Amino acid sequence: MVYVHGGGWSVGDLDGYDALCRKIAVRSDSRVVSVAYRLAPEHPFPAGLTDVEAAVRWAAERYPEAPLVLAGDSAGANLATVCARRAREHGGPRIAAQLLISPVTDHDPTRPSYGRNTDELLLLRAADMAWFWDLYVPDARLRDDPDVSPLRAGDLSSSPPALIVLAGRDPLYDEGLAYAEALRRAGVPVDLVVHPTMAHGFVAFPSLPQAAETLDALAAAVRGAQRRHQTDPKTDPTEVPR
Repeated sequence: MVYVHGGGWSVGDLDGYDALCRKIAVRSDSRVVSVAYRLAPEHPFPAGLTDVEAAVRWAAERYPEAPLVLAGDSAGANLATVCARRAREHGGPRIAAQLLISPVTDHDPTRPSYGRNTDELLLLRAADMAWFWDLYVPDARLRDDPDVSPLRAGDLSSSPPALIVLAGRDPLYDEGLAYAEALRRAGVPVDLVVHPTMAHGFVAFPSLPQAAETLDALAAAVRGAQRRHQTDPKTDPTEVPR
């Protein structure tokens, strides 16, 4: 697995995600490559995406016998899913699955979940996302690019099977749900898990049962990709039945 950390494309590091990645590795019995990509504002789009794609190519070359899974949370999930789609479109490594926790999929702040989740105690609010977008893609004209807002991709059919985990009290909930629906319409197998009472970033709190459930779901998805690979290493992951 290649894991891409969240943080609005502008904060976060390997140390902050070390415990999470180790837990995923243990539960799924797999290697986890955590990516330290360049951060905005010093390195705006597409620097982070370029770094993630380089890490994915490295992992594919380093572990050619293993199915390659991309995962991430929030802005990291944005980079992971864009990379997964682009890998297929541009002849990159075969991606067996994508595991997305509270993904950023669109730059539209008018979705109802932004208006519903305004409590000052929340880890992410509309103003925070506006700031992150200004750092990552300062030229607003670029925000419709599907490599920035993956929900706006005209064709998602090349995307690998997805596990999408959403939190009900997250401003990103509606765009995550819309992305799951768009993938399904494109014929992509999607396993959608919703935790209605959770807020953005809940997976970082290991004492929460919902965080443990999410880790179990991630591990199960990785093991599923491993089983499919062992059955037929040449199987196109986009052809796996729902």
